[in-house]
Amino acid sequence: MGLIFVVFLALLAGSHYFAKADDCDQNCDSNDYNCLSQKVSACQQELAQTTNQKNTLKSQITTFDKQISLTELKVEQAQASLEESQKKLEVLNSEIGDLTGKISDLEGSINDLYPVLVERIKATYETSNYPLIEAMLTSSDVDQYMGRLKYLQIVQAHDKKLLSQMQNAKASYTSEKTDLGQKKIEVEALKKEIEAEKAKVESQKATLEQQRADKQRLLTITQNDETRYQQLLNQAQAQISAFKSYAAFAGGGILPPQPSPDGWYYNQRDSRWATNSIGASTEQIWDVGCLVTSTAMVMKKHGQNVTPSDVAADRDYYFSDTAYMLLPWAGGKFSSAWGFDQSAVDSKLSSGEPVIVGVRAGAYGMHFIVLKSGSGGNYVMNDPWNGPDLNFSGYYSTGQVFQYGFYSG
Repeated sequence: MGLIFVVFLALLAGSHYFAKADDCDQNCDSNDYNCLSQKVSACQQELAQTTNQKNTLKSQITTFDKQISLTELKVEQAQASLEESQKKLEVLNSEIGDLTGKISDLEGSINDLYPVLVERIKATYETSNYPLIEAMLTSSDVDQYMGRLKYLQIVQAHDKKLLSQMQNAKASYTSEKTDLGQKKIEVEALKKEIEAEKAKVESQKATLEQQRADKQRLLTITQNDETRYQQLLNQAQAQISAFKSYAAFAGGGILPPQPSPDGWYYNQRDSRWATNSIGASTEQIWDVGCLVTSTAMVMKKHGQNVTPSDVAADRDYYFSDTAYMLLPWAGGKFSSAWGFDQSAVDSKLSSGEPVIVGVRAGAYGMHFIVLKSGSGGNYVMNDPWNGPDLNFSGYYSTGQVFQYGFYSG
């Protein structure tokens, strides 16, 4: 009996687990907002579990697939909410139309009858004593007098009743005018809500397209190969760690907006973009954006109206959800080589062409700067961390250079 009970509990727990797991796969009517909301919540939990799995190409693609499914649901949810609001707006507009017609009818009746009724009542009360005297003098007997008196009382009562009805109609008119005003306020609020929901739908659609593009780009870059994915991931992790080591070694934090003496200098710690994220990552420009900022400087020098913010925002430049800028840099705008070919660098500088170089500095640190002019190791540089127009040899040596790159358009 005890064994049966244990098995029963296990089956019950298993069925509960699968019921929860199936929540993300349940079918919902496209107009059922509550069902869609529950499904979104379940899918978010599944996505969180997937995100915490080992970082492999397969898990990354699975995460993309779940993100895409979740965003598709959010689009459905937002559209359902939008449709519901639009239906409410239609009902409100219909009610406003009915109220407007009713108010118009009441207004016409009041305008036509009220002045006439007021004059009748006024005339009745202005001469209220004379009809009684006349009735008494002209009546042949008491019965005739009492009949005439009763008739006058009925006329007066009828006039009072009409006046009361007209007053009630006017009160109803005022009340419905108030209702109409309130419904018009509701309509304006609902219109704003609908515009916000439309913007939400478009935003979710844009996110969906971005996620699909991210997935496809990852497959293209890695050629759907796990080994290549791991190589790129390791390179990304190593580079970002080295950038952070340099920032810790160099010291200093975010700065107020920095001047640009040559018109194309940028500082990665500039508060205008220092805390911007790079690509789809959570890494920020100020501590890991030296290459981002260096490419922005050279692109600006070549007439492109860009800032580090613009370069950081282009997800196509980076590997997956990291801040690692893929080669060739900036989507192919630069050519680069490993090591340091001084004659090639000097030749570019002599033609007025700036050169980006990567240097190893500090404990396990790595940093990118832009050489502006000079030769033979005696260079003037724009350093995205330290400032513009600095003496290269005052901070680094050519022996620390491990990579260099030129703008290729």
